[in-house]
Amino acid sequence: MKICRFDDDRVGVVDGDIVRDVTDAVAAALPPMRWPLPIGDVFIANLATVLPAIEAALPSARSTPLSAVSLKSPVANPPHVIAAPLNYPLHVQEAADPAINHGVHMPAHDGFATPIDKYGLFLKSHTGVIGPGQKVILHWPGRRNDHEVELAVVIGRGGKNISRAAALSHIA
Repeated sequence: MKICRFDDDRVGVVDGDIVRDVTDAVAAALPPMRWPLPIGDVFIANLATVLPAIEAALPSARSTPLSAVSLKSPVANPPHVIAAPLNYPLHVQEAADPAINHGVHMPAHDGFATPIDKYGLFLKSHTGVIGPGQKVILHWPGRRNDHEVELAVVIGRGGKNISRAAALSHIA
């Protein structure tokens, strides 16, 4: 099931070239909120409850052509965005250019198997997460901007020291 967030924070399911609006079913399945709000995305935290509600709503859900909606980030309130540096070979090669690294960031792995082994992970601002229907806004267009497409995974269930075999069960 391809769940999406679209237009004015509607929730839908992408079905080929249409979006089925299941917003009301999701709202009914989520727990009532009060301050202080929980950290993170309530939708993702309650996915086990929300998915059956979505399934039940699909047969009667209003359909809209996919081309007529503006897709937003699938997670409305990500608590963290954790990124991996130099996560593909072309970027490693590109980062070797002194015009880019200014002698500060040297991409050589120096005996490490991967850049993550050497540099670890880093946090990015959650405000930079956007959907395919949203525009990237450059606040300082006169400064150097790196243009990259990032692949994201939404973690649906927390954990620590998760085995490789169990890793996919934590992805929403």
